[in-house]
Amino acid sequence: GLRNVTSIRDFSILYAAYLQLEEGVMTQLSESILDDDENEEQGEPTTNDDWDLLVVSQHDSSTNKLAEMELALARTEHLTKRRPLLLNAVKLRQNPNDVQVWLERADLQEPRQATTALEQALKSIQPTRNARTSAIVVKLVELYDTQLARDLLDRVCRQRFGNLHYDELAVCWARWIELELQHEQYEEALSLARQSVARNKSQHLWDLLFDLEESLGTVQTTKDAYNRAIETKIITVQQVLNFASFLEDKKY
Repeated sequence: GLRNVTSIRDFSILYAAYLQLEEGVMTQLSESILDDDENEEQGEPTTNDDWDLLVVSQHDSSTNKLAEMELALARTEHLTKRRPLLLNAVKLRQNPNDVQVWLERADLQEPRQATTALEQALKSIQPTRNARTSAIVVKLVELYDTQLARDLLDRVCRQRFGNLHYDELAVCWARWIELELQHEQYEEALSLARQSVARNKSQHLWDLLFDLEESLGTVQTTKDAYNRAIETKIITVQQVLNFASFLEDKKY
């Protein structure tokens, strides 16, 4: 039932009933063990053979009940521990496109399970302007090692894995460029910035390209980047002023 309900109210009712059942089992076993102890103290067998049989019988019975009680306790603890993840699953059944709930699910799991869940989310979430699916990609980059992160960003940015919305795709390109800068792969970062603006007209990506061209490229490649932005009419007033300052600084 907990794996199939679609409302938080139904989940709360079922969870409370399940927990009450397990706690009831523990209470019953505890009382039974106490009764056995009292009976053992009051028992007065008539012969040594009777005493031996009684001791063995009571020992086996107590051992079995203690084992059952430990099992019931383990089930209760496991159920309590699983509650946040079970509740999260209810929210996802209500809205499988809720990015924030997917991110919460990742935080509730071990890294390997978290990455599996987030990869599933990228496949299943329907891309919309408000989906903010890029947050899942960014989270996966944090969880993966460097090479796996690069592979993921390549799939998302170049192969359109997850079919992210235009704005979300720009965030992923920017994250890839930042990843290469963090690892001091400056030429690769500049190359990615050039590729990104050829595929996406995000102003943030153009700003990144201009910054990298000015710091890592040549005067000519920087001029070419600004002139391309002017030709495509994507350039902003601030970028024009930045270009003018750059040209002035280089004695053009």
